[in-house]
Amino acid sequence: MRCIIMILTLLMPSLAHALDDGTLLFIENGQNLIECYTKSSYSHVAVVIGGQVYEAEPPKVSKYTEEEWFTNIGKLNEGRGSPALVVVLAPNKPYTKEEVTKMRDFLEKQVGRPYSIKGYLKKTPAEGIHCSEMTVGALEAIGRCEFNG
Repeated sequence: MRCIIMILTLLMPSLAHALDDGTLLFIENGQNLIECYTKSSYSHVAVVIGGQVYEAEPPKVSKYTEEEWFTNIGKLNEGRGSPALVVVLAPNKPYTKEEVTKMRDFLEKQVGRPYSIKGYLKKTPAEGIHCSEMTVGALEAIGRCEFNG
């Protein structure tokens, strides 16, 4: 995967549908509590399909245009001393139309699903879903990646 780190500004609205299908958007320096608990510098991940960004965030899974998503992150950064960074991971090998369809189908079924980290904390399935769980599910739906546990 290619990795590009962007300090988020409001440049993205001028770039309509600029990201490849299957691109993962990681947030660094977003939520210190999550970063401390997971011992990671990343606190969030979202998936891009067809110019739409799918993300599990409180209170539920949502879908935004790329422009809306980057604008929201820009607003999050307003007045912050240390801005959240967006790390963009685009696939080295483009996904096939069939893979994109399967990922979109999985993600569309998640839209509106409650957000919850309860399953993560208890290590058991839960009604709600969190961002990394949703992302892993989208990747597993196409069979490119298998994750255990």
